[in-house]
Amino acid sequence: MEKDVPGWLKLDNSARIYPMIYNQNGQNIFRVSCELTERVDPVILRNALKDILPKYPSFNVKLKRGVFWYYFEENRKPPIIFNEADIAADKIDFKANNDYIFRASYYNSTVSLDFDHSVTDGKGGFEFVKALLFRYFVLQGHDIDGANLVRPFDSPPDKGEMEDSFSVNYKPVRIRDVRLNEILGRRGYEISGVPFENSKYGLITGQCDISAIKLAAKKYNATVTEYLGGLLMYSIYKTNYNDHSGKRPIKLLIPINLRRLFGSRTLRNFSFASVVEAEIKSKDITLEYFIGEIKKQLTKTLEEANLRTAVAGIVKVDKNFLVKLLPLPVKYVIFRLIQEFIWKFKTNTAIFTNPGIIDIPRTMHPFIRQLNFFSAPVRSLKLNCATVTHNGEISISFARRCKETDIMKFFFNALTKEGAEIGVVSNYAEL
Repeated sequence: MEKDVPGWLKLDNSARIYPMIYNQNGQNIFRVSCELTERVDPVILRNALKDILPKYPSFNVKLKRGVFWYYFEENRKPPIIFNEADIAADKIDFKANNDYIFRASYYNSTVSLDFDHSVTDGKGGFEFVKALLFRYFVLQGHDIDGANLVRPFDSPPDKGEMEDSFSVNYKPVRIRDVRLNEILGRRGYEISGVPFENSKYGLITGQCDISAIKLAAKKYNATVTEYLGGLLMYSIYKTNYNDHSGKRPIKLLIPINLRRLFGSRTLRNFSFASVVEAEIKSKDITLEYFIGEIKKQLTKTLEEANLRTAVAGIVKVDKNFLVKLLPLPVKYVIFRLIQEFIWKFKTNTAIFTNPGIIDIPRTMHPFIRQLNFFSAPVRSLKLNCATVTHNGEISISFARRCKETDIMKFFFNALTKEGAEIGVVSNYAEL
């Protein structure tokens, strides 16, 4: 690594669970992909990736198994650029990927990066992709300006980007103040359907002008996140929540980016998944009800005291003296037992992720046609919905483990009725 950059890093506090659940829950992978206006030059793309890796040390790592925890070590191997024909992201084979925790690939005019969640979250992933594309366009000979939206290439690594912001912002709390049951909620409704064979999953992506979504949200005095999250819950209720008589709530996980709230520049994980529960008490529940529940519960979560308690809860276990002394194999067994308990009794229905607008320098816009984002579904969450907005257009991607498409059809039809002109693509011949 570059001067003054450590040769190894601890996994951040929220990332430490991921290496322990690779086989049981599948890999927690998300993809950032960018469709360019021209076919990708793989040689230039590989050179661009080699150039920026030393500038972003928290990505230039491999996963190592220690006595007490997994940790990251500098990866001195060259990165690999894969040519792929399938738009769905399979598990990352670290060995075949020269031990990197993210995977870079291209197909025709699309550049894709798949990130294992142990290395970063959505915000960090987008920043890394921006830096890669910026360097790629420079190597192509284009005259572009970072406009303070991409760190200058000749600048040294930013130590703030390598920070474990969970630990930095940790303030001790009493264990009884960490309301674990309130954070997890009670067992939620699990989406039913016929699973894909061989752990495959379906991906459906719709694109439209963000202005149409904003107008629809305005009718409900809601933000885009509140409106689309509420519409997702409503779509599940109308198409998949059959004959359950309100016994289980529809539970939506909504990741919250903590950087702006805590003044962090880190590119490692620094987000918290807020759980929104909607009780089903009648057969005449409206969209307004679900939007209202998201608005009310997110407002409560975003209160500073509650966020600090949530951050403390994530770090608290790691600070425990006995936990520190337990060897990794013992931690592994205990964690698997805890995970089984949570999956069995604290099931969530779906996840909705909206990182919002991704600011890309305007001088790069002529070379970018579309930006997409999705998170691969795992055992414990059969349906993931992720959105991203760039240059006035929003991309909405559904990744699912079940073959049925009723939820997505209802969702996109509802947006169409609100005036959105949506183009839809899929990795299966379903639509």
